[in-house]
Amino acid sequence: MEYVIAKVRGKDGQNKDKRKGRKGVVELLELGNPMLFRYTEREGTLRTTPVEAYSPADKFTESSIVIQTENSIYVLKRVKEDA
Repeated sequence: MEYVIAKVRGKDGQNKDKRKGRKGVVELLELGNPMLFRYTEREGTLRTTPVEAYSPADKFTESSIVIQTENSIYVLKRVKEDA
């Protein structure tokens, strides 16, 4: 399932939107481990600091995911598939 990075901010409140708008696939999302987000429109993978919390719990059926890492908070929105 493809997502777009809708928002990124540091825990200190500072915007970190240089990744905003990038599309990719969540390869790994587990508490205590870094999130791995593989970009689909360019080469590379985002590797975050360890994940402390995320919601919703069932990340594959919701339209967005909020992920809190040691340093940042990410909001990912699901990309609608063409019918």
